[in-house]
Amino acid sequence: MEKEGLDIDVKSYTRLIKLYSTFGEDKEVKRLFMEIEEKGVEPDVHLYTSIISVYSKLGNVGKAYQVFDEMSERGLVPDGYTYGALINGFCKDGQMQVAEVLLNEMQSKGIHINRAIFNMMMDGYSKRGSVEEALRLQSIMEGKGYEADANTYNIIATGLRKLGMMNEAYKLRIVMESKNLIPNVYTYTSLVHGECKSGKVDDAMKLFSEMPTKGLIPNVVTYTTMISGLSKQGRSVQASRLYNQMVEAGVIPDAIAYSALVGSLHS
Repeated sequence: MEKEGLDIDVKSYTRLIKLYSTFGEDKEVKRLFMEIEEKGVEPDVHLYTSIISVYSKLGNVGKAYQVFDEMSERGLVPDGYTYGALINGFCKDGQMQVAEVLLNEMQSKGIHINRAIFNMMMDGYSKRGSVEEALRLQSIMEGKGYEADANTYNIIATGLRKLGMMNEAYKLRIVMESKNLIPNVYTYTSLVHGECKSGKVDDAMKLFSEMPTKGLIPNVVTYTTMISGLSKQGRSVQASRLYNQMVEAGVIPDAIAYSALVGSLHS
């Protein structure tokens, strides 16, 4: 762009960072970061938020927090999107105490906390089996006028599955349906994973077979989970059949699916 004589402003950098980040072009994002520093471009709140979001997605929460501090030092006030990007990073990194501090900071500053941020927090807790904490946040969220959505219930179900509480996870699906929230691929994949983990592969297969009747197409994670479950029980014929079905359905197998299949053939 420079060679063509085009002047890249703050808004252009923000758009470019978002674009490259969306397509996973991490090298290009880092190149833009260096270019911004070299040119002495003065970032605004939106550009800082984009940078924080990228570092959080890359798992570099230390750098994300450093940028957050730098932003405040320059007199720029972080908004809900900025906090959300940072909270998301710490939740994914398992640093829930830091995420809680940031959430409380938002509340004390009167910054709006939306359902997406609550779901991020609940997801962080659920993935670590802290369902009680996730339910606590759901209660706070609903107290602020936000109804739990399908994503919320899927998040809680994941936590229950990790604790082996499959009956409770199934009950959540019933609650979802009673509220006209349609279980999606994520819901079913989570339940399939839980049943396979418990050794109830036949029950998992029933769920898997139910998906098309609900208009849901299993993704690579769903297929891989089922293939892995069958393989662990030495059911190589069924695992091979399912692998072929996945390929025929146009779902591209990943290394995990292939390893599971090979494992079943050698068991």
